[in-house]
Amino acid sequence: MRLEGRGDDSDPLGLEGKRVLVLQSEQGSGRSLGRWATRGVARAKAKKVLPVARSSGDGFAPGTPVKFYLLPATYMGELMNDASGAFDGDVPIPPGITPGYYTMQVNGFAPDMSVRSLSIGVKVTALSATPKNAAAKVYFESLSSVLTHEGMTTLKALVMKTGKKGVRTVSIGYVEGTTITANDKALSTRRATNVAAYLKKLGLKGRFVARGDGVAKESGATARRVNVWVTYLK
Repeated sequence: MRLEGRGDDSDPLGLEGKRVLVLQSEQGSGRSLGRWATRGVARAKAKKVLPVARSSGDGFAPGTPVKFYLLPATYMGELMNDASGAFDGDVPIPPGITPGYYTMQVNGFAPDMSVRSLSIGVKVTALSATPKNAAAKVYFESLSSVLTHEGMTTLKALVMKTGKKGVRTVSIGYVEGTTITANDKALSTRRATNVAAYLKKLGLKGRFVARGDGVAKESGATARRVNVWVTYLK
């Protein structure tokens, strides 16, 4: 069985400390979600994206439910096993859960109908209000993908602004147009990945997307750059 927490941007929330699963819950008045199977998740996503526990597994009795609980007292929902005894889907995290430490328990039936049960420690955190966005441009020397002192300073300022609470970071690299084009894509990609790696080193959290788009429309020094956008939680 595989379990992970996903936030409202579908970003992986990861683990804390001794493999404690991280989940998020909207704050406010809680409500019982009843029998939320995959269909319920689809209806919810039609309105807005909810934090979920994403899970998959196999080796269960075909056509039987796999039920999810947040102990001591919260029923989260269920996913159904297919004809091969496997399941895969999302169970929404009920709103209004007080931030803190809990136990997630997942119960299903083995092919002989004996109970199969998995428990894991979880940390519930409050889902922030509307995420904020920040952007920066990092410039490079000709034919180089090495971050300059000025580039590092720019990225440090970006991380300071976000408080390291990144949700999603996109880095897109460019090169200056020259008569030699064979290295354009590779160089622009290295610039983007180096920027992403430095942001991770500085402690920025969240999911990272880094790619190179080759030659920039601009010419000169401003073309040798990486554009960075960070979605972060305040």
